[in-house]
Amino acid sequence: MFCRQVLAACMGVVSLGCFAWADEPPKWFPPTPAVDTYIRQVCPGGYSIGFRLTLSNGYYPRPAPPRSTTPPQAQPPPSLEVAAVRPDLIRDTFGLAKFDVDVRPASSSAARAIERGIRAYDRGAYQAAADVFTEAIGLDFRDPDAYQDRAIAELALGGEGDRVIRDMNLAISLAPASAPRFLDRAEAWWLLHDPERALADADTVVAMDPNWEVGYQYRAGFRLHKGDLGGALDDANRAVVLSNPSDPAPYQFRSAVWLLRRQFDLALIDMERAVRLGPDVLEYRYHRGLLRALVGDLDGALADLDKVIGRAPETPMALSSRSMLWAAQGAFEPALADAEAALRLDPEDPLAHLNRGVALMCLGRHAEARASLESALRLAPDMPMAHNDLAMLLAACPEASVRDGRKAFDSALRSLDGSGNASRSFSVVALALAELGDTSEAARWEQAALDAPDRPIADNPALARARLALFRAGLPCRYDFTRSDSP
Repeated sequence: MFCRQVLAACMGVVSLGCFAWADEPPKWFPPTPAVDTYIRQVCPGGYSIGFRLTLSNGYYPRPAPPRSTTPPQAQPPPSLEVAAVRPDLIRDTFGLAKFDVDVRPASSSAARAIERGIRAYDRGAYQAAADVFTEAIGLDFRDPDAYQDRAIAELALGGEGDRVIRDMNLAISLAPASAPRFLDRAEAWWLLHDPERALADADTVVAMDPNWEVGYQYRAGFRLHKGDLGGALDDANRAVVLSNPSDPAPYQFRSAVWLLRRQFDLALIDMERAVRLGPDVLEYRYHRGLLRALVGDLDGALADLDKVIGRAPETPMALSSRSMLWAAQGAFEPALADAEAALRLDPEDPLAHLNRGVALMCLGRHAEARASLESALRLAPDMPMAHNDLAMLLAACPEASVRDGRKAFDSALRSLDGSGNASRSFSVVALALAELGDTSEAARWEQAALDAPDRPIADNPALARARLALFRAGLPCRYDFTRSDSP
């Protein structure tokens, strides 16, 4: 079979980042780049266990979930000149029905209301916060903070996009020289699924304040989303130059850009700097562990994840990551223990189900492995490596009760797009075809796998030739998943 280390390398899931150390990403961090598109376009040769770990499971903070399904329109805000003359227009336009028509500015009272709204927002009472910010608008309809903060509260509530953008437009109209307001609107555009307008606002931020590193960080994130890796690196470099030398965050962000450029050593160097500057931040140590795995230092990666789990034992993602690292070293008992610990904390984690399935498969517990892999796909139907591993099990399992050639073939085809390694996917298609009885077509696919340029990192060529010989002899392949030398 594929050697056990290579099988373990199949476990990661290339997806948009899913590391959620806190409830929301740090304010400075940009949206997650489209890693899946990048992999298909730039990494046809596949990637190692560390690369799969890093991309699938923690290098990027999770972007906030989409807040609204209503597409916002970029409309100009209502005329503040008219509103100043007609307070009733403010009331009708901005939902102030509970206030009297005679709305007069009262800045100090509005400021106190905004402070109450912020406290409500900080404790998660988003509707109460939105109501208090509306009250602040009634007290002083020229206060930009009230509109801005109400827009942010509406985003947290999943409010309509038009209303959110309208409030942010009003805030910008009242304070047009404020770069942070444009940056908040850029973030809102992103959350409302309009990355082009998000990038345009980030361009405005950088033009308004070319010495503010946060603007460059956000713009780099938007550029990554578009696949502009060169522009993203330029912005990340500029952010590092402008930042406080003792701030680790810009190094962590630039490390992400190096990673997507496949400059892994530089990514690790920047993450080492982040760890030195923020030694108590578990997130940095976690990311460094993933990068150490990427460059082949599995012992160092395990040491980092051990420290993270030691200090935060109820972190499912760290446990799931360590499960993959154990499996990459052929230690499937501890890999299974970590995967099951992760599932106890988060039963809906598809990556943990995948890790558990692979560990069980390599321990010879085939029926349980099938159930775990199918659970992973129930939770994440488009996970390429779960399809790859399930297809391998269903096509080549020594237990007839577990095998299913048709389902194996379906999953093998779904693993072709996005698995990150053509030769491995081709070989799994060959296994499924042989199980269905078409050994001549299986031989053709296995030969294509042998000829693929990524063959050296995907499989032992001698084992691939052994499979090819079986197919040419009209025989299917049966794996002993507990051995590293099974064809």
